Amino acid sequence: MSITPELRLLRYFVAVAEELHFGRAAERLHISQPSLSRGIRDLERMLDTDLFTRTKRSVRLTDAGRMLLDEAPRALAEVERSLEETRRVGRGEVGELRLGFLPSATIALVPALVRASRAAFPGVRLRLLEMLDDPQLDSLHERRIDLGLLRTRESSDELAFEPLQHERLCVVVARDHRLAGRRRVRYADLRDEDLILWPRQGAPETFDAVIEACRSAGFSPKVIQEATSAYTIIGLVSAGVGVSVLAGTYDARSGSDVVFVPISGSETTLYLAWRPGEPSAARDNLVAVARRVATRLQRS
Repeated sequence: MSITPELRLLRYFVAVAEELHFGRAAERLHISQPSLSRGIRDLERMLDTDLFTRTKRSVRLTDAGRMLLDEAPRALAEVERSLEETRRVGRGEVGELRLGFLPSATIALVPALVRASRAAFPGVRLRLLEMLDDPQLDSLHERRIDLGLLRTRESSDELAFEPLQHERLCVVVARDHRLAGRRRVRYADLRDEDLILWPRQGAPETFDAVIEACRSAGFSPKVIQEATSAYTIIGLVSAGVGVSVLAGTYDARSGSDVVFVPISGSETTLYLAWRPGEPSAARDNLVAVARRVATRLQRS
């Protein structure tokens, strides 16, 4: 271990005190005996007291030496523990990370990411915070979270965005709806439909993309209801209130009362975002784990 001169001399002392022989202590420390003898003299000068009584035939501890031998091993062990903990922090093996995520990410990505992170870095605690896009962006800028899983990418020098997953967008309809039996739909098929969407301020990029796609298809969508929870939206669709547009990942948790019909040529991207200008080995480790997990999920 790399330690200060004082701690190095303390190691020298412990070796001599335990061996009561300068030659054997020097061999144990892998240094020359003259270097060891000079080190012990330096320590005694620093403490202004003798630690050993030396004769040609023996080496014995003084009272001061016996007192120091009671304390020195514990002090060295504590220093080594502190140094090792510092190394682990520097390698990103311990600490805490706050991860913001969209509700849709809980279906597959977040559980897989948590499992992989715990397996690779069990000393890093993940605090999971569910929130929509804009709250995640605000929390990233204000340092309330360390990473975010979101669909809105902003132009910012402060944040890095990496695409993790590309997902199809689907129209969500009740099982008895006229579009339920279709293999694919277009936005034009929603011309006469009542739409249930999330509030724009929660995820503006995806909201605007849906509205613009409808307008490009030649009509202005009729949004009759907003809900912040995708599962609330699915429940309203099931009740016949209207139809919605959601990421296809929700299909796995939607139940049998609704049908997810893919929209031709329409997909959404889930990004991982973080502050690259602030060094963090633990965060960089989680970014690498997220890349591996996302690649595995996309292939499955």
